[in-house]
Amino acid sequence: MKKYEFLDELCRALRFCPSAEEAQRTVNFYSEAIDDRMEDGMSEEEAVAAMGSVEDIVRELKTTWQREDSAPTGETVRPGTVRRDFSPLAVRKIEVLDTSGHISILPSPDGDIHIEYTATQLWRYDISGESDLSVRRVKNGRWGKSLTLGLFGREFTLPIPNFNGAFSNELGLRLLLPAGAAPAVSVNSASGDVECRNVSPARLNVKLASGGVTLAYARMEGPLSVITISGDVDLTEVSAPEISVSTVSGDIDIEDLNAAELDLKTVSGDTDAGHVAVTQRLTAGTVSGDLDLHLTVPCERAGVDSVSGDVDLALAGSDTLYTMTTKTNTGDVEISGHRYAGPNQVRVKTMSGDISVSFNG
Repeated sequence: MKKYEFLDELCRALRFCPSAEEAQRTVNFYSEAIDDRMEDGMSEEEAVAAMGSVEDIVRELKTTWQREDSAPTGETVRPGTVRRDFSPLAVRKIEVLDTSGHISILPSPDGDIHIEYTATQLWRYDISGESDLSVRRVKNGRWGKSLTLGLFGREFTLPIPNFNGAFSNELGLRLLLPAGAAPAVSVNSASGDVECRNVSPARLNVKLASGGVTLAYARMEGPLSVITISGDVDLTEVSAPEISVSTVSGDIDIEDLNAAELDLKTVSGDTDAGHVAVTQRLTAGTVSGDLDLHLTVPCERAGVDSVSGDVDLALAGSDTLYTMTTKTNTGDVEISGHRYAGPNQVRVKTMSGDISVSFNG
């Protein structure tokens, strides 16, 4: 094999190289190594053969790159994973713009911020910014930067693929955040699911079309907002000063929630909220879905509206703490106490759904 043939094959095999600069250094190294052996008396074919096969060279390079990409704690990053590391002191906000793909927000293994993904044949993520990070899904163009080589007095321009790591069948993004003092996170996607577990972003804003949202074991200092069209929303042991959840056909399932203000809206989905502590304001509305709300502390103002869905409301404390207002056109109303003129205002209204109000004090 001639030198230019060997270098051409090597360039085309460097599609997993982390950067065009690294590919250029690799090609330059083997070009000089061949020249050195030819100066020592080898023929061109013998010098090229001494380099070994391109397949073996690339295999060894990929092993080196994956080793350099390992987590600082010794945790091995999954093969083919692209990973960026950031100091939690430098990052204020992370904004994710996606069209599909599963997005996970999980605890960091070492207290730093890590953003990682595995590219597919068509897609990858572009990560940019400093204090405000932008993570955007982009087309994984087959060819990116070009590589220009000078061989035998001539210049050859070869395309370098514009992606990192190995390919996978499904694009997935992981945000690994520190357990305390995590930055604010905003996610805007079309059809991917979002899960956030054992992490407390300063604020969390999620907007989805058909994806579902799972949030568990989070204590946030700022507001939480979740908007989805057809995906379900599950909240477990979540605390934030303001919480807003809105869905069209998805269900809302809540267990153990603390907030000063809570806003729940559905069109046809059901809402099941147990062990909910809302101190200042609660608003819940639906068109045809049922509302099942169980409060653990008295709420200053509560308003529940339904068109055809049933409402089951359990209030904390005795009936003397509340002033009750209920209204329905054709549905039944059942209240286990009296309509006392208490300090906390509760209003329940339906068109055709039944209303049931109970007290646990």
